[in-house]
Amino acid sequence: MHTSREWASNATIDGLFDVATKHGAIGGKALGAGGGGCLLFYSRPDEEHVLRSALEACGAHIIDFNFDWQGLLTWQA
Repeated sequence: MHTSREWASNATIDGLFDVATKHGAIGGKALGAGGGGCLLFYSRPDEEHVLRSALEACGAHIIDFNFDWQGLLTWQA
């Protein structure tokens, strides 16, 4: 699931990927420009609570989000 690149990963990120795969993550991706430490993991809905708990136990901060299926919306003020 995860290929480490020296410039894009570190022991903390690699450790979180290991924890995630052992606790229900189907896939994952490091996001950003390489300094913020934001990771995205995907799991089955019935495995989400196990994955969240395991990552939080490692000190990870969970950020909830939803996909917007309508695309870009614009308006004029």
